[in-house]
This record gives sequence, structure tokens and C-alpha cells, in this order.
Amino acid sequence: MQGGKREMRTVIKKTGKIIELVLFLICGLCFLSCLITGIRTGKPSVFGFRPFFVMTGSMEPTIYARSLVLAVPVSPDEVSEGDIVTYTRTAKDVGGGHVRIPFTVVHRVREIKGDVFIFQGDNESEPDPPVRAEQIGYRVVWISG
Repeated sequence: MQGGKREMRTVIKKTGKIIELVLFLICGLCFLSCLITGIRTGKPSVFGFRPFFVMTGSMEPTIYARSLVLAVPVSPDEVSEGDIVTYTRTAKDVGGGHVRIPFTVVHRVREIKGDVFIFQGDNESEPDPPVRAEQIGYRVVWISG
């Protein structure tokens, strides 16, 4: 009986080491994917998926504040009304200087007028300022939580 327990512990230890190695390899592949896409495009992603953290409640209840979403690159001509898409905006520096700070917005497409897109957060009463096609970046394909 004692030998059976010892053998079982050995099997469990070996299985644990194999699982540890597999997880390490997966993490390494994710890191390499992020590094390669970051160098090639300047926009790091993991196997084509780019993570974004949603910082506000503007998309609640669809996406809650502090949620993680995964998105894939999208061409403006592939975007439809109702899609949740990211776009880049710029804001003036808080200090009032001439520096423009880019930031990403994750909102729903409400209307498309040629090459101008109207976005609005699900929890917002007013639409965002018009967005040009070249500002569009990614379509959300997964939402945490």
C-alpha cells in the first residue's frame, strides 16, 4: 500500500511538471506573438487579437467599466451599424498646451454616412463627434465578464 501512494505522488509530480512546461510554452508563444506584431505594426496583439481595457461606463450594460475586450483589425468598409468598434481620437494636453494626446474609444456605430461614422456609447445620451474612416481600428469580438 505504501508503494502505491509513493508511485501516485511521483505521477502527480510528473504531471504537474508537464502542465507547468505546457503553460510556460503557451505564455512564451503569446509573448512572441505580441512582440512580433508590435515590431511589425506598432500595434501589439496576441494571435491577431488586441486587448483593450474599457475604463468608463459609457458602454454599460453591454461593457462594464474596467472590463477587458478583445478586438481584431477591421477595415472601415467592413463596419456595419450596430458593431462595437474602436476608433482613435486626440485630446489637448490637460495643461492647455499644443500637444495632442491620442486615445482609443470603444463605442457602438450608430450611423454611417459615406466615409463618416457616428458612434455613441450605449450609456450615453448624445452621439460622439463624427469619426473619419481612417480613425477606425478594431472590431470588438469578445467582452469579459
